[in-house]
Amino acid sequence: MREFSLSQKIVLELLSSAVTVTKPNIDNETLTQADWDTIGLISSHHAVTPMVFDAMAQYKSLIPKEIYSKWYSHILKVLSQNSVVQGAQDELCKLLGNSTDYVILKGLAAAAYYIKPELRGLGDVDFLVDNKNVAETEKRIVDSGYENYLDNGRHITFKKSGKMLELHREIPGVPYGEKGAITQKFVADIFEKANTVLVMGSEFKAPCDMHHGVVLLLHSAHHLVSEGLGLRHLCDWACFVNKTASDEFWQEELLPFLKQIGIYNFAAILTKTCAVYLKTALPVWASKADDSLVDALMEDVLIGGNFGEFDKTRAGSGMMISEHGKGGTKNSKAYNLFRALHTSMYTVYPVLYKAPYLYPFIFVWRIIKYIFMMLAGKRPSLIAASQKADERKRLYDKLKLFED
Repeated sequence: MREFSLSQKIVLELLSSAVTVTKPNIDNETLTQADWDTIGLISSHHAVTPMVFDAMAQYKSLIPKEIYSKWYSHILKVLSQNSVVQGAQDELCKLLGNSTDYVILKGLAAAAYYIKPELRGLGDVDFLVDNKNVAETEKRIVDSGYENYLDNGRHITFKKSGKMLELHREIPGVPYGEKGAITQKFVADIFEKANTVLVMGSEFKAPCDMHHGVVLLLHSAHHLVSEGLGLRHLCDWACFVNKTASDEFWQEELLPFLKQIGIYNFAAILTKTCAVYLKTALPVWASKADDSLVDALMEDVLIGGNFGEFDKTRAGSGMMISEHGKGGTKNSKAYNLFRALHTSMYTVYPVLYKAPYLYPFIFVWRIIKYIFMMLAGKRPSLIAASQKADERKRLYDKLKLFED
């Protein structure tokens, strides 16, 4: 196990306590040396504050009152946001009813695997809809008062009064090529096998356990090589494995599929990372994962934060490592960067749908604009992002994402 800062170790111990609902293994001497402001910052930037706050409540007497009050105020905001997101999902499920094939992705679907689901922070409502129902679902949502804010080809984002919905056309992170076709076939019955779940008073359709595992893994791989994998992602996987580790679907269906698309190694390392640092279940199939990669992955998670909150070069470097995480890490930085720019052109500049001849001019202008904003200090340096990409890629190459 790698040595981290005292604050990082305390956060991990408190998260372990929250995920497994056991007493934290922290002595009073360590707690008296704790920098609670830094612990709060780490928790916030990894979107795990409710879990950490819940586990640390028993140490309230050791925390300065002004810091505890600041934490408490932050928690109220998080819980308020959770309530808004849950309300938006309830409205959506009522709107879709039984007439549309859909499943909720991540969010409350992930919270269902937590011993205390109320501690899982929520961002927006991600849901998958059968392709034949996308147009009708979009119309219903817009008619209910939402604005069609953005369509990037992979999902449609809707906004209304601080609420955000993301309608996905496919599960996030499906790889390119043959591996993608295998994945699509594996989850083709995701609606047929969906479960009706009740979490904190909200009833909704969620993927079955096996499909939920696929959703979490692909989503985690995508975030790892782009903005970064945060502790909330780690907790989602930890809680899922902890609850389902002994279920038959792992050996019979899920693990063979993960080997087939080249993500088994990543799954094993992620699972062992959760076991080592969050003290969750360690199945036999993951027990032989490389310890040095487990430690390196945990270090990478802590360095980046949720969506790269701790490292502002994260998004830029991610564009050079793998385009949306869907092609592994085998391509060059230049290829990945230009492909990422290309695939976002029509999303950022929808005028190109009507005037495609403007494409080369806008593409060049976009590069020039970035350079000027970088020189003005309003965008991260491409040189710094390139150096960061090299550092991160050395680790990610060892994970062999989507390789045979």
